[in-house]
Amino acid sequence: MTKIEFLQSLAKGWFGNSQQHSIQAQILKQRGFNKLGDMIMAESDEEWDGGKLYIQTGKVKDVSKQISANPKVELCAFKDGKWIRVAGELVNDDSKEVKEKMLEKMPSLKGMYSADDDNMQMLYFKDAVATFYSFTEAPEQINF
Repeated sequence: MTKIEFLQSLAKGWFGNSQQHSIQAQILKQRGFNKLGDMIMAESDEEWDGGKLYIQTGKVKDVSKQISANPKVELCAFKDGKWIRVAGELVNDDSKEVKEKMLEKMPSLKGMYSADDDNMQMLYFKDAVATFYSFTEAPEQINF
């Protein structure tokens, strides 16, 4: 599995297709495929304002309170002998539109959250770095 395929599979599982597009675009642009990256980013921008990388939680959860106190976070995932670490600062986005789009992309959340409730919390990464690791290759970083 290539790094791009690995990131795609993680991004699709974590963030849905529009976030996958955003990450793919950043990878392509960093590898010199600017026009293709711009085309993919345009598609992402249509689906998500700015092509930001979002996560979702509930404001009543301890993790929400921890992020509020210290918004610098890191996510990590491991698959098939490779792993990724995404580090950056999380910024709160209370817009109803973003909440609705997340609920459309992840319908399983509808049983717990509503775009109109005060509990659903959407956060996006600012000044983030994704680092790919494996046991057989040198680490590779992508800034977004």
